[in-house]
Amino acid sequence: MAIAGTITGVFSTTTRHWLVAITGITNPNVSPSFDGKGYQNSSYVISGTFASASVQAQGSNDGGVTWVNIGSAVTAAGGGTLSAGEVFELYRFSVSGGGATTLLNANCTFVSNNAS
Repeated sequence: MAIAGTITGVFSTTTRHWLVAITGITNPNVSPSFDGKGYQNSSYVISGTFASASVQAQGSNDGGVTWVNIGSAVTAAGGGTLSAGEVFELYRFSVSGGGATTLLNANCTFVSNNAS
């Protein structure tokens, strides 16, 4: 699988959230990997043209050498959490199935546990 998509990340000083957006994830590829800043609380939303594709959130704690699936795959616009009991060093999305028209976007929100 190749890496596909453009990633941007920004820390909101107002909400103290780490926000990651990935656009242009295609099939059969993986998104660029990204850091969750060690935040325990997170969510993501996948949108776009699925064309029967399946999107699996994945995490790695060895610098991206090995990846484990997080939760269930998404097969239509929707989302889930990236921190289901374990905080990972890196995250990514893996796209399988689907066709040439598959074009997906991911928006991730990581919430700081530090209120100060």
